[in-house]
Amino acid sequence: MSDPKINAICRSNEAILGKAMDARIMAISHNPKTASANFDLHEVGTSFFFSLLWTAVIITAGLFFQLVVNVLWIDFLHVNPNRSQTHAASLPFLFAPFNFLLAVIGVALTFGVSQSAQAVLTRFLLTKFGLPGTWAVALSIPIAAVVTWYCFDYLTPSDAANEVGDDWRPYQHGLTWARYQMICAAQSCVTLFSLVQLHLRANGRSREKRNLLLFLVLLASFAGAIAGWRTHW
Repeated sequence: MSDPKINAICRSNEAILGKAMDARIMAISHNPKTASANFDLHEVGTSFFFSLLWTAVIITAGLFFQLVVNVLWIDFLHVNPNRSQTHAASLPFLFAPFNFLLAVIGVALTFGVSQSAQAVLTRFLLTKFGLPGTWAVALSIPIAAVVTWYCFDYLTPSDAANEVGDDWRPYQHGLTWARYQMICAAQSCVTLFSLVQLHLRANGRSREKRNLLLFLVLLASFAGAIAGWRTHW
């Protein structure tokens, strides 16, 4: 039989050790210098890389539900005689891996250069000013948006959606004010998402990180469903 006194001492030591570990974790979370010391360039790059990967996942979720709504509208609400409903129901799942691959390639080509530069800038600010100083990366969004647009304009088939019709005009490369507003909004979303992911990762807030990712996937799914519905309205 174990000695009750020894057990009481062991439980007391475990409680003290647990409180000490909790205090250390809280100190790291609230001390910018400690957080920056524990975060090297590789970890900053890894955080930005996974942010881009999750961006592709979010885009894929939107495309998946857009296709689901299209299939429901064409093959179930308006019966399509050219294919069975079983075949139609399988299409979103068959196209999902292909859409994810295209999203990964598109995100990498479009945002890869600007996000790499922002990752380097983030590491510099992390070293000089600690974790709170990395929010200043958001100030680089207007410049990063220009880089992102020209990567999108010349590295992807950006003229593929230029459909032939009565008002068809040859695709014009370049950055107009309307295009800049559009790409600046997209760049803002990606940059802020990367920064939030970085802060949650540095502070060990895995639960909040999962909740954020789940919320964005659900939001993209809802937006994709609305986009699919509007094409038939």
